Parts: sequence; structure tokens; C-alpha cells
Amino acid sequence: MNRRWKRVLAVILATAIGVGTVNVSEVCAQEKVEIGSGYLETSAAETVVETPVKDKTADNAAVADNAAVEAGTTAGDDTGRGSWDQTTTEKVFEGENYKVTFTLTSYWNTGYNANIKLENTGNSTIQNWCLGFDYDNAITNIWNAEVSENNGKKYVIKNAGWNQDIVAGGSIEFGISGNHAFKGFPENYEL
Repeated sequence: MNRRWKRVLAVILATAIGVGTVNVSEVCAQEKVEIGSGYLETSAAETVVETPVKDKTADNAAVADNAAVEAGTTAGDDTGRGSWDQTTTEKVFEGENYKVTFTLTSYWNTGYNANIKLENTGNSTIQNWCLGFDYDNAITNIWNAEVSENNGKKYVIKNAGWNQDIVAGGSIEFGISGNHAFKGFPENYEL
């Protein structure tokens, strides 16, 4: 199928789906074109289609994938990863008498594993701990703890029974995993 028909088909498809207006720009010479949070290598006289939408994260990934197919290349593995910078693997939060260290232990395009360490920085034992946080990712597996509540992006994680108390100066650890690309760390915690 020649390029002209591919462009016409892309415009018709985008219009039929109703996701917004389509801006078609001609890319001349070998260069990188930014699409959402990723880059796409293009060559002379190839077309890149970008569709402005309300939820840029999911739709830019689709636009990048469509443009990559059009250009005969593949988009970077960072599309759809939200606010995560793809470099940071650990984030620490300190609350009153406790500290949470969230460590991303492994990640790939369709999943991630993380370890959460909860430390007692106070002078008395934390009894029957429960940890709440807002989280953009979905937890699909958990060990050494239980998901007590999940309301949209709000999670409440509860102890596993055998690790319910954390002595002063002590800590517990639990792990989580997800079956999608990692999007970012929790920003706040509540013990």
C-alpha cells in the first residue's frame, strides 16, 4: 500500500474512532520525533500522526505504536509509564515514628516487582500495623502482607499476622508485583 493511501487510511481511522483532531506533519531528513514520553526514529518523507486527547498517557502510547508501524520502526519501551523517570528505583518516605522505603527491584514492559520496607523509627512498638497509600499502579500479587482495601488508586496494606508488630528500631518487609508497566512511586503513606 503506498504512503498516500496509508495517510488517508490513518486519517479516516482516527476520525471514525472519534478520538479528536488529527495533525499530520511531514518529517524530512533523519531525526527523532517526540511523541508523548517516547521517541521515534523516522526517515525522510515519512508521516507521523499525533492525536491530541484528554488522557495523553494511554493514547500517546497508541499513537506512538501506530506511528511506529507507519514508519516501520518500534517505539521505545517507555510509552505508558506515567510520571516515572525510568531511572529512580528507590524512594523513601518518612512519617511520624516510621519510615517507608519503596524499592523497585525489577521491571519490564508488562510488569514489575517491588519491595516495601516499613521501619519503626519511634520509641515504642507499632502494633498490628496497617499502611495506606495512593498508588497509580495496580497490585496483582503481594507477599508477606495482605491487601485490606483497594478503592481505585487508594490501597490499604495489612500485616500477614505473623509480622503484625514492629518493635522500636525494627522493620518488616513485604513485596508486590503488577502485570503492567510501572507508572510511578506512591507519594504519601499513612500508618
